Amino acid sequence: MSTVTSTTEAQSSPVDASQLYAALEALKANSLQTLAQVTTSEKPPKRVQFSEKQKTLLESLFEETAHPNREKKEEVARKANLSYNQVKRWVQNQRYRMKRQPRESSPLSSSI
Repeated sequence: MSTVTSTTEAQSSPVDASQLYAALEALKANSLQTLAQVTTSEKPPKRVQFSEKQKTLLESLFEETAHPNREKKEEVARKANLSYNQVKRWVQNQRYRMKRQPRESSPLSSSI
């Protein structure tokens, strides 16, 4: 069975509503300030131009399969001195380019 406390009991407790509200507002202000610092101080990473060797390794991977498994991507990443995420993103982008390529060269799109 739950008990209901009166307002006099709540006021005599160690922490009252105004203290909780003040603490909550301080927390909100700090988290927003932290978020503002993080978002304004970090710039997006610069684009990396892959070397010819790296391009060759990536292209050979893609020619083998358009959907390589994680092990193959990690292997190419090691050989090309790239991160796994760079290889993964390149493969994703390459699939997108291949998918769009026939559309761009179709006679219907050029006549519009």
